[in-house]
Amino acid sequence: MNKMYLVIGDWSQDGHNQSYKVLCESNKTLVEVQEAYKQSCKNTGVSFNHGEDYTDLVLNHKHTNQVCTEYEENTISEENKKLLIEYGVVFDNSLDAEDFQEDFESVLLQFIRLADPSMVLNSMPKEKDIIPYINGYWDDTLNVQFGYGLFD
Repeated sequence: MNKMYLVIGDWSQDGHNQSYKVLCESNKTLVEVQEAYKQSCKNTGVSFNHGEDYTDLVLNHKHTNQVCTEYEENTISEENKKLLIEYGVVFDNSLDAEDFQEDFESVLLQFIRLADPSMVLNSMPKEKDIIPYINGYWDDTLNVQFGYGLFD
């Protein structure tokens, strides 16, 4: 199993400077997880990042299918909630659109797994170790922020 961090928030500290990392374990490599995220964006038209378009859609400044990418945007739109249910990321209507911060990590991990059903990608307790990041920190493959809008 491969260990890697998923970073939620402003890892580059060029905005509100708030972020945290989630230690994940996967049966896939870091690059395979990164590519699965991009493929899930392309397959669904939904993205959890800003700055780069992995959906292959023409984006304007605020794309309606982006999730928690704008400052203090800690809710999920009904449209995006319906899309996540349609694609099997969320299995029922129990997702709390107004308190999405509680569900964000698990929804994002499930979203990444959409592109590769054989992928195991689970969060786990943090360790002190040198572990790569799925996103951010100037990585050439997936240098984006997830969940920027979750912080006040």
